[in-house]
Formats: sequence, C-alpha cells, structure tokens
Amino acid sequence: GAQWALTPEAEPKGMEPVYVHTAFAGADGSSAMWVTWTTKKPSEHSQVRLFDPNGVMYRVINGTEPQQTYDPNAGYSHYVRVDSLAPDTSYSFDVGCPLGGYSAQKFRFHTAPRAGYQKPFTVAMLADMGLVNSNYTRQRLTHLAVNDEIDWILLAGDLSYADDSPGAFYVRIYHEFL
Repeated sequence: GAQWALTPEAEPKGMEPVYVHTAFAGADGSSAMWVTWTTKKPSEHSQVRLFDPNGVMYRVINGTEPQQTYDPNAGYSHYVRVDSLAPDTSYSFDVGCPLGGYSAQKFRFHTAPRAGYQKPFTVAMLADMGLVNSNYTRQRLTHLAVNDEIDWILLAGDLSYADDSPGAFYVRIYHEFL
C-alpha cells in the first residue's frame, strides 16, 4: 500500500527532523527514492539510515545535495537520494545527522515495481487542495494510506498555496499538506 512518511505537525526545533517526505527517483521509481526533511538549523551532514525487518541498521546513505533554505526562520531542507534499491520492496528508515541526532520515528517507503511489470495498483489523485476546507481530504488520504487501500498518491498541482507569502507559516502549511 501507500507508504506515507508521516510526521507530527510541528515546527522544526534545532536539529530535530520534521516534515519527512519521500518521492520516487530515477527513470521508473523502482530502484531509487528521494527522502527529504526539514530542520530548524543547518547540519553538517544529511543522512538516511535503512533498517532490516528486525530493526537492525544495515546501510547509511550520505546526502550529496546541499541543504537549502529560502527563509532561515522556516528551516533548512535536506535532500538525500537513496539508490540501489530493489523494485517493489518496502524499506524502513530514519533521517538525521551524526552530530544532531536522528528522527525518533522510523518511516517506511515502497519502491515501484520494475517498468513493464503487470501488477494492478490503486492511485489516489488530487489537485488544488487549497488552504481552507481540505481537512477532510487530508484525513481521507491518510486513512486510505494507513489501511493499505491505495498504492500511490498522484498530486497534480496546487498543493497548499504556500507560496503566496513569505514566512515560516506558509512553509509549515505546505509541509502539513504533504
């Protein structure tokens, strides 16, 4: 089912990772995944750690993309591309850095099947979420994802109108919608 990397709706504090998101990477999404998150302060390194089903860490991926911010009050965005993944496979992970610590919560994602694989799947598609009156949509998508009723979510655009004013409030709204 859909593997949302959900984090509590919170403002970033220090090096604590919040707003963890995943997205398919590569030509077909079957062997790579982007993992992103936000911290209040910049860190020396951005890392994703993968865990086996028993909770034992078996791989550390160091980010090569620079941390970015357009407003230091809104926090710093981290981007790590995780390559060499198996198609149609679930992975458990956390995010963070050696000096600032890692997320207390473990997250999951599921890679896409190999291109051309004939397997049915269910997609929830949405667009134009807006800033007001979207709570039901967010609750419904979360319910569908948590109960493995959908495999992917396709966002066709206009997520939260978070770009019409500068400041941390709109960045928080944007991340809450993702």
